[in-house]
Formats: sequence, structure tokens, C-alpha cells
Amino acid sequence: MSPQPEHHFFRPATPRSSTTVNAPGLQTAYNPGVTERSTPAAWPNGSTFQLRRTRRAGDIVQSLRDQIARGELPRGSKLPSERALGEQFGVSGPTVREATRALAAMGLVESRHGEGTFVTARPEDALMGALATIAMLEGATIQEILDLFSLMLLGGIDSIIAHATDEDIEQLRSSARSILEAGERTELIPHAENFVLSLVRASHRPLLITLTTFLAHMLVALEQQLFPQSDEFWRDWAGRLDPQRAEITDAVAARQPRRLRTALTTYITKGLENLTALGIDPTIKLADPRLGPTMATVVDLTM
Repeated sequence: MSPQPEHHFFRPATPRSSTTVNAPGLQTAYNPGVTERSTPAAWPNGSTFQLRRTRRAGDIVQSLRDQIARGELPRGSKLPSERALGEQFGVSGPTVREATRALAAMGLVESRHGEGTFVTARPEDALMGALATIAMLEGATIQEILDLFSLMLLGGIDSIIAHATDEDIEQLRSSARSILEAGERTELIPHAENFVLSLVRASHRPLLITLTTFLAHMLVALEQQLFPQSDEFWRDWAGRLDPQRAEITDAVAARQPRRLRTALTTYITKGLENLTALGIDPTIKLADPRLGPTMATVVDLTM
């Protein structure tokens, strides 16, 4: 018996027949010199199929994703047409459609029949939703969320000192004033959250801002469910922390990291003492059924 010709998977070979098998999900190894073309390859039985290189689709995804992240394509904006993107990147229609499908899978865009493709989410939305799910699945407790929130704030001090602008500092002062001027609990708590987020935004570090925003939203939702105290109680709570807010703002304005660390640590400690005094059980897990409505609110707040 004569030996059979040896065929290797993904190695070009002379086909035994003219059968072509379409395998659009398969990709060849990256080749910097190749942009977009089809390459014949062989199954072990010798039949061939076409492998499409999709590096150019990846280029489109990266470019549009970066524009969304920078705010150049805000939520609700329409992407350039398929023809315009094809001309811009020098690719065919199928490659553009492959890129938009990838963006849709990331939750960043959606295609509307007869209208086009639109940006549907901020870049941090998918991350926040995933974090909320992970926190519940991993059995995270309220105390763990508080600890992580504290670590994020303290970890951003150097960036805040280095990058805070005059506008950032004025926003801090404005947020602090708004807390004292708030008359009702429903106004006061969001202003208190905004003060902390204004501080973190002064770092100009997108990932830090996104993560801290998620944690702040979660803590605010928990506070509103677990501590339905009177407006007077919350005004008193806010007033007791006002000296620390002033010291935090002054430390940022003076570009003094050690001073900011001391002020921020005191602010966090006093805030936690206030919560502890209310009798909260810090070991409650976020997946606890009693917190179900709160966690649903957290996900909604981040979208």
C-alpha cells in the first residue's frame, strides 16, 4: 500500500478535492505585513477552507473605542456610515460590519435598522455592571466595600496633588458649600457623594474615577436603605464632617500630600464611626436578599 500524503492542520496543502469549507470564526496567526486577505488552508482530510485575517477590523474597533473613551463619540452619537469607515480605513463592508459587531458585543454601540449605529453606553458602564455582579457573586460584605473605598481614596492622593487644577479645587469648595446648604436628606447625601467624587476626579485618572464612582454609588444606595433617618440627623452628620472637608480642600490647594493624607484619613475614620454608631452590621453580604432592591439601584445608577 502506498503511503498517504501527510497533511497538517492549518498548513497549506494540495487539496484532494475542490470542496471549500467556510470557517469565518477561524483566524490565522498575526502577520504584520498582511492587512486583509483570505488564505487557503487544509483540513486533515485535504479539503480546503478560507481563513480571513481580521487585523483591520481590530484597528477599527480600537479607534472607535478610543474615541468613545475620550468622549469624542458621546453616548447617543451616531457612528460614521459603513461606507465612510470603509474609506477611512481602506477596508471592505464586511470588515466594517465585523468591527461594529465587536463593539456591540462590548456593549458600546447598537445598530438600529434603517438609522445606523449609535453609541449606547459610556465606556465605564460595562465595567460597573460587571463589578456589581462580581461583588455579589464573591460574597463581598459592606465592610469590604468600605475598606476598598478607603483604599481607593488614599491611593489616589499623589495623583490628586500632581494633577488637580484650579477648577478642580473650586469644584471641591463648591461641593462642600452645597452640603451645608442642603436642607433635606435627599439633597444632602448626593452632595456629600459629589464632594468625594470631585476629589477623585482631580486625579484625572479615568480608571480610578470609574472604580471610585462605582463604590460611591453603592455606598450611597446602601446608606439610603439602611439609614432612613431624619433630615435633621443628616444635617448634623454633615456638619460634624465639615472641618475635615475644608482641610482636605486646603491640602489639595497647598499641594501638600501628607496633609491631605492626614485630613482624608480623619474624614474616612469619622465617617465610619458615624455609620458604626447607627448599629449597622458590617458583615452583611451584598447578595443578601434584603439588599436586592439596593443592588438593583446600584446597577441602574451606573448606567
